[in-house]
Amino acid sequence: MKLCPVCHTEVDEQEAMNERRVVYYSGRFYYFMCPKCKWAFLKDPKGYVVGRGRPELCPASRPCLDKTAGE
Repeated sequence: MKLCPVCHTEVDEQEAMNERRVVYYSGRFYYFMCPKCKWAFLKDPKGYVVGRGRPELCPASRPCLDKTAGE
């Protein structure tokens, strides 16, 4: 399991790969709980990599339980 860099929720890597919720950035893979987390990361990847992200809120406004949100 990996942590989503946006909402800091555990993410199953294989499931994220199957659902295209993965980004390769700066030499490593990042796995996301939902598409909205992925798009938030893509808007400011450096901010999330260096820890400027806001892990208390998911872009879907609640912890990401709906993995199809934002598609």
